[in-house]
Amino acid sequence: AQLNPYLEAWLATHGDSIIQIAYHPNWPGANDPMYMNDMSDNQGRVVTYYGISGVPQVEIDGAAQSSATSVFEQAFRQRIQKLSPIAITMDRTVDVPNATVTVNVHLKVVGDVSSYKKLVLRVAAVERYVDTTGPNGEKRYMNPMRAMMPNLNGTPLTLTNGQTKDFSFTYDLNDSYRKEKMSEVAFVQDD
Repeated sequence: AQLNPYLEAWLATHGDSIIQIAYHPNWPGANDPMYMNDMSDNQGRVVTYYGISGVPQVEIDGAAQSSATSVFEQAFRQRIQKLSPIAITMDRTVDVPNATVTVNVHLKVVGDVSSYKKLVLRVAAVERYVDTTGPNGEKRYMNPMRAMMPNLNGTPLTLTNGQTKDFSFTYDLNDSYRKEKMSEVAFVQDD
């Protein structure tokens, strides 16, 4: 909770150049409302995928960072110099009567992907911020993951140079979500 104001300020200086997804495990409090929203996907991403054993922990491009914003900045500067071999575009449709959001993801291979062996598309729904008091006294949760599509394991990809692929996912707009604060993030990881 103490790191959050610094992290929030640092993220604000980078606008749309960096996207935060906050996953919440069942510790230090199993009654964390962000964890309870989607327990299996939160716990799976934190413990199983990233192997995190203490919070808070910041990962940039899959690598753990210390809690100093100067370290965040250095990792960000190093990563932003690397171009992704996959361009991702998205659009969304909100179905208000059915309380669902459909997310369409378009992938275009724009570089060499031949060295990647296990590419996985992951799509997360996040809420810009949630004002509620958590078990650790936290009063504002920034960018909590609300849903993973289709789940935390994502969608396995087989891509070749120059290829394009399209995907469509739908998730439910839980009554506790604020529709106007929801957005979706698509990313590809080499597992």
